[in-house]
Amino acid sequence: MRDKKIKLRSADFTNCKEIYAWRSDRRSRSMFFDDTIPTFEEHRAWFENSLSNVNRTMYVGELGAYKVGVCRFDLNKTESLAEVSINMNPKSRGCGLGKRFLTEGVECYLENNKYDLLAKVKPENIASLNIFKAAGFEPISSNADVITLKRLFKEISFKEVVEEDCDDLFELLKK
Repeated sequence: MRDKKIKLRSADFTNCKEIYAWRSDRRSRSMFFDDTIPTFEEHRAWFENSLSNVNRTMYVGELGAYKVGVCRFDLNKTESLAEVSINMNPKSRGCGLGKRFLTEGVECYLENNKYDLLAKVKPENIASLNIFKAAGFEPISSNADVITLKRLFKEISFKEVVEEDCDDLFELLKK
């Protein structure tokens, strides 16, 4: 499983029950900011709203027929950023899939969305902190309840090198 690429696809209604099971897992809930387990009907309403929300993107990660987890991006156009959250299939924990899944989810999202990314994690959620840091997020604030991490969108552009660039390029090469 470690060397296969995780396939990402948009979440659809066929994922409603399994994502509910992942959301309802007690260990998962303990890392959520609201640890109350929703009823299935509450989850279903949330899920239907999520699928129709134009500012929310949800990817399901798959290795063959195996579902790895769900990665969600909530766009806030006013602040030009998207908040990222990830919830792994409880059976995926400890398999080294979280970093790969989040990194691939971020890359997929940024292909079509040019925004900074924000994540909020409980300080005791060491696994999530590690996978967000591995995906290029850096802590920007923290308190006893939350660590906020951010990944700036960096668009690379190229230009033709002209003679005036030589000194700058030489200094870069020396470093």
